Amino acid sequence: MRVIVVASGSKGNATYVELGNKKILIDMGISYKQLRLKLESKGVNICELTHVFITHEHSDHVSGFRTFCNNLHPHFFLSQGTYNNMNRDIKNSMSNMDINFVKGGDLIEFDDCKVKILSTHHDAKEPIGFIFYEGDKKLVYITDTGYIDESYYSILNDATMYILESNHDPEVLWSSSRPFELKKRVAGDYGHMCNEDSAVVFSKVCGPNTKYCIHAHISEECNDFGLVTLTYNHVLDTYGIDRENIKFIHALQYEITGDYTL
Repeated sequence: MRVIVVASGSKGNATYVELGNKKILIDMGISYKQLRLKLESKGVNICELTHVFITHEHSDHVSGFRTFCNNLHPHFFLSQGTYNNMNRDIKNSMSNMDINFVKGGDLIEFDDCKVKILSTHHDAKEPIGFIFYEGDKKLVYITDTGYIDESYYSILNDATMYILESNHDPEVLWSSSRPFELKKRVAGDYGHMCNEDSAVVFSKVCGPNTKYCIHAHISEECNDFGLVTLTYNHVLDTYGIDRENIKFIHALQYEITGDYTL
């Protein structure tokens, strides 16, 4: 399994995953040109993408699909709710695509690889996250959720890599100049996970096979890398988690991450 976070944040999201012989894109919230150039920098040919998984319909996750669908024709996987609530122009651009509707609890099988669909909690229509399996490797991808239900902990347990939202620091959020209603939305159960909540979830699900944790969707206005690291270290210490053999990575808005082979 190969993983590259191309862009992560409120201005656009895209992640590349190789799963067996499948070349997968998660979300397309940046321009086609940006995606192509960034993937090329890692030796990936955009024309070889075979599958696209969409978490939800917000523009920072789907805005690039109009041009994307004019150039490529992969298989799409998304929830019915996400599709129904997409911008009309984006839906029209997907009219000739192979669209597959999925829901929380579904399991998709590709040869010897699998993708588990997870329901998330965000102010979108039927948002989803994913667990990717290849052999004994496991990737958990959950962003844009106000919380992660404890009933998921058993299936999230001991993944090789976690890509988890670590969106904001509550103190910075509430003292920011953002409108009050926006602050309530972000901090609510259908908003975004804060650093501490993200770290608590990670502490409860990481295991001896866990090698990577990528902090995703970090707010440029209401967070910073130092706060993410400080909070994670404090929470992991509280739970007695040995982090010596785990690599922690901050996903960036404008810069592609490293190229990780699991």
